[in-house]
Amino acid sequence: MRLRNIYSTNESGDNAITDDDGDFEALPGVRMEVLDPETLQPMPLGKVGALHVRAPWTFIGYWTAEGVAYSPGPNASFRTGDLAKRKGGTSLQFVSREALAHVKVP
Repeated sequence: MRLRNIYSTNESGDNAITDDDGDFEALPGVRMEVLDPETLQPMPLGKVGALHVRAPWTFIGYWTAEGVAYSPGPNASFRTGDLAKRKGGTSLQFVSREALAHVKVP
């Protein structure tokens, strides 16, 4: 039996599955980008950056009593709060969570 991990978020659903090396490969229809957290420019191969995901099933926003509080927009990718690095081709490696993305309970 071969076990695999699936990378998934509540906002963007299942996005990637591990390959035989333990790296993640994007599922069909999913675009995963590793971008500089400040400039939103693509990070060079092997460098850690903020993981952004775009898929046909990505959520349209967070709903609050005041209305939609956040929406990535129709052509924008969703910033997952995870840090990753590109390994080459469509392969990437999960590294950690962004420091400000952690849930803090008082």
